[in-house]
Amino acid sequence: MGVLPRIDISTAQNLRLRLYPDDVFPADVLPFMLTRPVAPGLIESVVMDYPDSMRPINRTEVAGTPEAKVFDHALASSLRYEKSYVDHQPLDGVPCTVFRGTHFYATAHVHRIGECVGRYGALVSVPLPQYVLVHTITSEDHLVAALKVLQDYAYHLYQDGDAPITPQLYWQPPNTPLTLHPVGVRIDRATKVISYLTPATNDLMSLWTATNPNRF
Repeated sequence: MGVLPRIDISTAQNLRLRLYPDDVFPADVLPFMLTRPVAPGLIESVVMDYPDSMRPINRTEVAGTPEAKVFDHALASSLRYEKSYVDHQPLDGVPCTVFRGTHFYATAHVHRIGECVGRYGALVSVPLPQYVLVHTITSEDHLVAALKVLQDYAYHLYQDGDAPITPQLYWQPPNTPLTLHPVGVRIDRATKVISYLTPATNDLMSLWTATNPNRF
């Protein structure tokens, strides 16, 4: 196989940003691919988009260009050239913003979730390449119920969809750059005992209950 030509991002309009599970590439291949972590279990990769396919690019193809600049270019192209939609709809009574598209790059909109982050942050899931689901956490929430609803939706979309990414639900804290923390709850139906499944879930509940002590 010949050496792939260097990509000039000043003229390349078909670079895109795609989210993947962090084990999508073999361990010995991952260091050579142009990827970066997004959250536990998640990476994003710069890919070359073609009419009927796509190809993750490797670091040698953009040698000499700062990688952050390549990611920014791919993100901007994904948001500009790929038709996507933003819906505001309830999921089992939980208000959500849904970024969606019929292509594999809708998850680039995870970089827009700052628009949805409130005083207590936001709940976020990226179960499939076509969806980003976001719930703005407010003092009006029944937060445990919202967590349970959204983690169940994420799981079912992940189980039933093509090219699934992750069933994990995340919390984006307020007043921070994109920093997704895994969260989740378990409710024992017999005893009604609620278990928080991650340290970030404890942090979220502590933040929220500090001003909403009687709402769960």
